[in-house]
Amino acid sequence: MAVHRCRSRFLILSALTLLLAACTPKAPLSATSAPPPAEGEPDKPTFGQFSDVPIPTSSEMDLERTFILSAQGGWIGRLSFSSNHSTTEVFDFYRNELPKFGWQEIALVRSEISILTYSQGDRITTIQIRPSTLIGSSVDMVISPRGAETPTLPEALPPADPAL
Repeated sequence: MAVHRCRSRFLILSALTLLLAACTPKAPLSATSAPPPAEGEPDKPTFGQFSDVPIPTSSEMDLERTFILSAQGGWIGRLSFSSNHSTTEVFDFYRNELPKFGWQEIALVRSEISILTYSQGDRITTIQIRPSTLIGSSVDMVISPRGAETPTLPEALPPADPAL
């Protein structure tokens, strides 16, 4: 009987915790800027190095999925992060904020997994927004150089030696 009461209390407490977490007001969706690390604090990756793209407030970088290469004229690679905002809010955020950073819209697909494609000078970005498992959304932003022509297969390989 005591075990049953203990389980019931645990379940009620867990349900109340989840309910309170869901009712906590979210900060409005706006671009974030990372504060500099405190003195003596180890250097942790921050969004501060990505000054050419907006990042929603309260975002958390996914270090396992992020791969960045610095290059003159801007970074390239994949920036992955999670946001406590819905996929719709994040989609609208990027649609409104990217032009303010000089990015021009190429294509938009709003669906369960939304994709936005923009260009800026000699770079292209593709942003994929998908729902997170519990709350919010997961974002993958890939920035790459605007493609130089890639040789087609016949140009890339020398002609076959007929003697072989």
